[in-house]
Amino acid sequence: MAASPVRTPRRFSVQAFWGLASWLLPLVVVFLLTPQLLHQLGTARFGVLMIVLITPIIATQLDLGLGSSAVRRFAAGLSQGPLDGARLLFSYFCVFCAIALLFGTAVALGAEWLAATLGFSELLGRDTAVELIRWCALWVAVSLATGLPALVARAAQSFAWLTAVQTASTVVLWVGALLLVGAGFPLRDIVILGIAISVASTAVMAFVAHRAVRWDTPLSFQLSLPMEDARFASGMFATQIASAIAFQADRILISSFGSPAIAGAYSLCVTLANKPLAAVAAITSFAYPHASGLHATGAREQLSALLHALDRAVVVLVVPILLPALWLAHPFFELWLGAYGTPDLVLAFKILLVAFAMTTFAVPASHVLAASGRSGPAAAFSWLTAITVIVGIVALVPAYGLLGAVVAIFAAMSTTFAFSIVARRTLALGRPPRWRFWAGVLVGVSVQAGVLWLMATEVVGWVTLIWVGTAGWGAFFLVRAALKLLSPEEVRVFNLLRQTDSSRDGPR
Repeated sequence: MAASPVRTPRRFSVQAFWGLASWLLPLVVVFLLTPQLLHQLGTARFGVLMIVLITPIIATQLDLGLGSSAVRRFAAGLSQGPLDGARLLFSYFCVFCAIALLFGTAVALGAEWLAATLGFSELLGRDTAVELIRWCALWVAVSLATGLPALVARAAQSFAWLTAVQTASTVVLWVGALLLVGAGFPLRDIVILGIAISVASTAVMAFVAHRAVRWDTPLSFQLSLPMEDARFASGMFATQIASAIAFQADRILISSFGSPAIAGAYSLCVTLANKPLAAVAAITSFAYPHASGLHATGAREQLSALLHALDRAVVVLVVPILLPALWLAHPFFELWLGAYGTPDLVLAFKILLVAFAMTTFAVPASHVLAASGRSGPAAAFSWLTAITVIVGIVALVPAYGLLGAVVAIFAAMSTTFAFSIVARRTLALGRPPRWRFWAGVLVGVSVQAGVLWLMATEVVGWVTLIWVGTAGWGAFFLVRAALKLLSPEEVRVFNLLRQTDSSRDGPR
């Protein structure tokens, strides 16, 4: 039995970097193009577009949990050598195609009902809205049927390629959407572009993943292979559906019980407010396949070290951006959206920012717990979150509109604190003393607040906004570095930066 490769801190840093890049680069594209799309489409049609663009994301949640179980199984299998493509991967591929046909057909058959329920028919016209939904149904099917190569690449931890493909796909889709809207093409053509991008991305990922697969036997479909982890997959599917309701279908619910215009305003806020959570999920994406390998070998000490390192990383990523984002939200929205940056929109953004920031602290434990094969706790709490979202939106959106929607989301995200406690107790990996670390965080936030209080009045444009925000963010780290209160991971980063500077200043 081949031993799994040792992962060094530097290797983890590289993986985290690619995760950060996969979050940051598409964010820049979305940030630059959102105001232009908003002004060309208006809030209501922009809301329709935002719902349409989450089609492939929702599709990935409809795989019956096989995606998560596949990554876990592939990651463990790759520690032994290349995967059996003709038997294992072919069996998974056939099942994914069947699932794609099932859900694609269901969405297509319900197109007329969905168009009316979401308010698309009233806004776009019945025939146009139904046609748009049916093209989305095809996008669902294509996304599900072509997802296997990316799962193999993820299990093999090919994060550089995953980042490149994700970034290129986002750039092409958003730039293409802007060009199509500007030329007067219907929203349907954006969906067609998205389908073409999905197919092209799959071709690239298949090339990337081919070295991790061997094809030395005839093709053989064996349903028992993907079904071996049926219990784990069913738990993950329950979690995925609940997460889809809370994090993607929220726009659909808001459009159904409010209007596309309210969904559009909500989308503007959540596009930025959920970025701390998206960043944490991206940076820690390597943890799930790696922890799967550690669980397979019983390396509990390494699992404990991994979890605690991820916890510290989440804190130093999320905490220093919260205060500057809240403090500077009003001038930022005025500069970014102009007349659309209303006080109500700013308030909604602030509430959502805190809501999604709370959720980030449960991500590390969620990765490690899922890698252990225990999907029950995550499923239970995900459904608690989803039910809170549904009840909150149904009760509050018709009467309070956008404010009701964000209050519902805030209440739902609060449940993640309980999940984090239960997950850590279930893992029973122990907790190291961290009073020094948290004292440093408190000191950093206090100094950060002082810097922002002194400098916030200087914001008069983009340059000063970026300057003040960067100064507040940097103050959090600099004061902690001066007092030697940094985490071990931050110390390694600072040392790496010093080594880089030294090499540049050395003899030439």
